[in-house]
Amino acid sequence: MKSTRFRWRTLLAPALLVFAVSARAGVTAWIPLEIRDGVILLPAEIAGTPAKAMLATGTNQNQVSKEFVERIGLDLSGTHYESVGRGGREYDVRSVDRLPIKLFGVTFELHDVPAHEESADLVIGAGFLSAFILQIDYPNSRMRLVTHDAIDMEKVGNTLLRLEEHWGTPAVQVTLDGDERWLTLDTSHAGPTLIRRLLAEDKGWIAKYLKETNAERELLVFPSFKIGPFELTDVPVEVPAPGVQSNVGSFRR
Repeated sequence: MKSTRFRWRTLLAPALLVFAVSARAGVTAWIPLEIRDGVILLPAEIAGTPAKAMLATGTNQNQVSKEFVERIGLDLSGTHYESVGRGGREYDVRSVDRLPIKLFGVTFELHDVPAHEESADLVIGAGFLSAFILQIDYPNSRMRLVTHDAIDMEKVGNTLLRLEEHWGTPAVQVTLDGDERWLTLDTSHAGPTLIRRLLAEDKGWIAKYLKETNAERELLVFPSFKIGPFELTDVPVEVPAPGVQSNVGSFRR
């Protein structure tokens, strides 16, 4: 989105949650998750109405469903935003100025939240969780929040991670076909790993690993994909088809 003001506002809520977590010796209880096609959904409330919150580490901004907001009668006269989605689609949206939320057992307000037509009830971006270590247990469908003083990540971490410049979203270092790259870590993306077409062509990966193609994308299967100490094999990777617009990698490394 064009405005950066909203990004910093998303950092207000963690201050409330830090107090709740610190009272429990630096770690929350395990929180049950609904994992749908790999996407993480959490129970939440919006203005007292039950809702599903999607955890999206690939964006630093929170969003709310326009349909949900209109259904419960919240005001949509906030800031005007323009944005471009991953598939290149342009969005022209208005925001909810004050959005009452209950999440992780804590009640708070988010301010100036854009209302998208294509959105989960509530989308929680990476900026919201910047105050914590986030531990996700996918096999057991649960997660918990840990304060930074409870675990020394310099000692236990096994994968390089950094925040993307200007956007604040996490990127991890991986090795594709012997080539080291930084990829955005997005818990809300349900499909294969996405890479820029220009990169795939430059490295000759399309010619080497093309598995199938259609009008929108080309699917490659990499024999080796390393992240930290782990090596995966036969990993699907998606590349936009020739001429298809996509903002994957257009503003990220």
